[in-house]
Amino acid sequence: GYTFASILILGAAIGANVAVYSVVRAVLLADLPVRDPESLVWIWSTRVDRDKAFFSIPNLFDYQSQTQTLQEMAAFGNWSASVTGQGEAERLTGVRVTGNMFPMLGTRPVIGRALDARDGAPGAERTVVLSRSLWQRRFGSDRGLIGRTLLLDGEPHTVVGILAPDFLVPNTRAEIAAALDLGSHPRRSERGSNFLRALGRVRPGVTLTQVGVEMDAITQRLKADFPEDNGRHSKPRVVSLRDEITGAYRKPLWMLFGAV
Repeated sequence: GYTFASILILGAAIGANVAVYSVVRAVLLADLPVRDPESLVWIWSTRVDRDKAFFSIPNLFDYQSQTQTLQEMAAFGNWSASVTGQGEAERLTGVRVTGNMFPMLGTRPVIGRALDARDGAPGAERTVVLSRSLWQRRFGSDRGLIGRTLLLDGEPHTVVGILAPDFLVPNTRAEIAAALDLGSHPRRSERGSNFLRALGRVRPGVTLTQVGVEMDAITQRLKADFPEDNGRHSKPRVVSLRDEITGAYRKPLWMLFGAV
């Protein structure tokens, strides 16, 4: 009986350790599926009543043009669209991204190409990339889908790429992604219309603290120049992309791992 109980306890403990460590390794220890992840940061706009807010198009343009600590700054907005014309209509979760976002992240497709600056250019045709899971589930892994047209909310979009299984858009579960043409967007002149999530790549030798100080200085200038729209803004929060993605899970996972 003692031997039998010992074997059961050891088996359960070893199994629990293996299971939990697999999660810890995948979430906390493995490299993010992006190029040079340690130089990527997430930037939250903040207000006096909210510590996680978004950017408007005019404000984003000003941060992009005035920053010296970031090599580049990209943004995206959440998006959903109904796909029709091939099988049953289905509502898909997606994002619209600035043309520099996927090149900045180093996003690579399984087939075709990722979105880039040409897709977000004024007058460019509407294009879309799909997650691999959506491609397999709805389109049966049809490689001929590249170059074909999908109707998304009744608008034709040309499929240009299928993204890798580890495709990452932070804080979303995107199945599709399309380009965001900020220059012709209906809200391009609305400084108080905040809907963009921003991230950037830090210049070599620059610390997160330095980025935060610069973001605060730009914020103060924009508050002085546009008090009606920006008067309640406060110092933006700058965190590493890894911390933004895994921060909420880090402590519970390490505690669970320690327990098992």
